[in-house]
Amino acid sequence: MTEINIVGVGIRGARHMTLETVEVIAVADVVYHLVTGVEAVNEIKRINPNTHGLFHMYREGALDLEVYGQIVSFLLAQSLASQRVVFVVMGHPSIYVAATHLLREHGPRWGVRVNVLAGVSAIDVLLLSMPADIGSTGLQILDANRLVSYQLIPDNRVPVLIFQIGCFGSGFITRSQSNHPRRLALLARYLVGFYPPEHGVELIECDMGFPHAETRHRLTLTELAGTGHLANYNSTLYLPPARPVQVLDGRFQAQLIDPNAIEGLIAS
Repeated sequence: MTEINIVGVGIRGARHMTLETVEVIAVADVVYHLVTGVEAVNEIKRINPNTHGLFHMYREGALDLEVYGQIVSFLLAQSLASQRVVFVVMGHPSIYVAATHLLREHGPRWGVRVNVLAGVSAIDVLLLSMPADIGSTGLQILDANRLVSYQLIPDNRVPVLIFQIGCFGSGFITRSQSNHPRRLALLARYLVGFYPPEHGVELIECDMGFPHAETRHRLTLTELAGTGHLANYNSTLYLPPARPVQVLDGRFQAQLIDPNAIEGLIAS
């Protein structure tokens, strides 16, 4: 059976590539990538010179799902011609990479085994600067468009990461164009239903190696409505808690430190 291995180079270029990822790239017959960092691309080509980019498939103004479908069709065709194909993306290959999930769905129908390897994600990097201890508070991870489409209700006691800010409001690709300042107005208005208008948030783009430097914009939800021009396809919105978590089930909390409580949980 032919196979496609999907790997991520992490966020900070070659510095985040795992040993497993390097090994798989090195033995591939051909490597295709959707990696923008110059350092990371150069490192992939050093490991395997038979490396090719797929960004030419991203057509400005095209529907993103159609482009992902074309990328998947191309990779499946290549895997049938070559025994070992590697597809390289930014970050973690299962986090906000539609092509990964489409390949997993359609690959077996064509007799193609699809393997996905773990990678360092944007979530990992963002956690480094988040003041909250998610072991205590938890963490919510939401998609900007689906947040509004599904009318999801964020818990304002728990920190939130909202991804895909740069494509909010449209499924059409606009990577080479600047966002309208009011592009995020609807998102800001929706969030004000759960947070105070002056709640402080942060618009973050991680350092992904040249030419992607880290950028951070601290603003309020009211200000967010007019700052769509600051967002791009790599931007994530961080919302810290608006109020603290507190114990509401005191009896359950008490048994966590009661040595007698464990007798009812552990089989003898």
